[in-house]
Amino acid sequence: MSQKTIYKCDRCGKEKEDDHQFLRRLAIERPDAWRATAPKGYIDTPVAVSWCQECYFALGLIKPWSGYPEIPNNPPSPTMEELLREMLREIVREEMPQC
Repeated sequence: MSQKTIYKCDRCGKEKEDDHQFLRRLAIERPDAWRATAPKGYIDTPVAVSWCQECYFALGLIKPWSGYPEIPNNPPSPTMEELLREMLREIVREEMPQC
């Protein structure tokens, strides 16, 4: 016997068979100040919903991925050999008497 799970968005009702990048959970809790004034015996539970990515995009809670940012075309960093050669040139200039 096989089972089939259908995921459904709590906001728009869109359905999908796999949840890969479809549903994201959002939990909302009341602030502590509200809990202090709540009636006796009241049990505060967070409200949790599962929304699809399109609903998050529509509300502006997350932005669609637009790809990797462009890396500026900077000149390559000097190699260790180039740095050592430059250091040695400076040492030789300081040690050599000026003619």
